[in-house]
Amino acid sequence: SRRRVWAAIRARRAGRTVLLTTHAMGEAEALSTRIGIMGGGRLRCLGSCQALKSRFGTGLYLEIRAPADSKGRLRAMLEKAVAGSDLAVAETPNRREP
Repeated sequence: SRRRVWAAIRARRAGRTVLLTTHAMGEAEALSTRIGIMGGGRLRCLGSCQALKSRFGTGLYLEIRAPADSKGRLRAMLEKAVAGSDLAVAETPNRREP
């Protein structure tokens, strides 16, 4: 299980540098003292979890491209999925992909 792997990593990291890659920020928080975030093949930022949250915030940005007639259903689904959160919806003009 994931928790057992985390425990094994924590048990062996004392006095060592451990480099791991993940797409899960929760996993990075649980196992790391410093976090580097890559984007476009480059290191975009590096710091402690708290420093990164202070600088970049703790929210989630989600971009969904969908037909205009699905707007109501999508909003209802998101409100249910992230109940209790602030949901801000920004509409952008229709644009065609190159």
